[in-house]
Amino acid sequence: MADLLAIIYAQPDNFPPTINCIQRVSSEFENIQLVYRKHHEIQWKFQKNVERIETPFPMPARTQQNASFFTKLKVYFAFMKTVRKILKTGKPDVVLCFDTYSLMSLDHCKKLGVKLPKIWYHSHDVLEDGSFSKFSLSSWSKTSEKNLSDIIHLFTLPSKERLTSYPNMEKASTVVMPNYPSKKVARKNIAIDPNNVCKWIYQGAISLGHGIEEIMTFIALSDLEQSLTLCGFCQENYKTDLIQLATKLDILDRIQFLGEIPYAELADITCQHHIGIAVYNKSDLMSRSVAQASNKIYEYAACGLAVLYFHSSHFEADLKEYSWTFASDLQQKSIASCVEEVNADFSDISSEASKSFSEHLNYEVVFNKKVRQPLFQLLDK
Repeated sequence: MADLLAIIYAQPDNFPPTINCIQRVSSEFENIQLVYRKHHEIQWKFQKNVERIETPFPMPARTQQNASFFTKLKVYFAFMKTVRKILKTGKPDVVLCFDTYSLMSLDHCKKLGVKLPKIWYHSHDVLEDGSFSKFSLSSWSKTSEKNLSDIIHLFTLPSKERLTSYPNMEKASTVVMPNYPSKKVARKNIAIDPNNVCKWIYQGAISLGHGIEEIMTFIALSDLEQSLTLCGFCQENYKTDLIQLATKLDILDRIQFLGEIPYAELADITCQHHIGIAVYNKSDLMSRSVAQASNKIYEYAACGLAVLYFHSSHFEADLKEYSWTFASDLQQKSIASCVEEVNADFSDISSEASKSFSEHLNYEVVFNKKVRQPLFQLLDK
């Protein structure tokens, strides 16, 4: 069996697609070295053949984002030197990059005379032009993505709509690999009978454009016994705005901020709710191409939840067929209609969500169907 070097310029257990990938490919490779930036203690238990390698200068993610340019350079070059050392001494058969910074480290290693192995690039997020300064590491990393495009062997991404952002990937074997979670996150839904109760949950970065204010207003105006659980990072100023709104609506006791929950613990919280919020009401490419790229949608399904999404052609194309998904324009009447449907038939809706997930909306099924053969072909070259 071959050896794999996996690289991510972040904490791997902050990114479910990375966890799911490493977990699945651990059975396809004899040894895996996982190089990453440490932001906090790892909460996920990886397989025995996965060696975790932290690069120097650990710090919280927000501290790294707000650091000076000099500090960011120091952190990056230490990261690149770690990757260079492993490439020279470990000689992996395949290197798997999860972001543009990881690709940039390969680009710089190549310029320093290091022979690169076969490259698998999985882009779980799009770094859009214009979203960063020209004189930044992000700008350099986008240049490296273009520099290496001719020698990337396997390219995977979660949504076909994002292919237009990668015009230079013609030579790579390209596979659309939705961000479905692993079967290991599936849980039996244990929410109480929703006859006159509705427990909402939102998981992910908490910010404008996700329907949170509209759901809070609905909770305040409805006769149902309702609550909203928010799991994820939230900027302090926005959290203050939400608390002020909840206070004004007199529902503060029904809003729960749990902060960032370790992925290993998240499903046990999710399965205690009835409806998962998967609203993306923005116009950027990430939001327009998120129906298959948003892991939260399918994590909700894995835990037997109904899913509320924003009514748009993009979401409709991928989600309309499922009985457990509900489109809303976020008007109060529309939200009320969705909740009424869920309350009337939650048991069947929950069962259908779990069934859809276990049968075809999980990482293992889609990996075996779409990625396993191209990966074997890569190893045979």
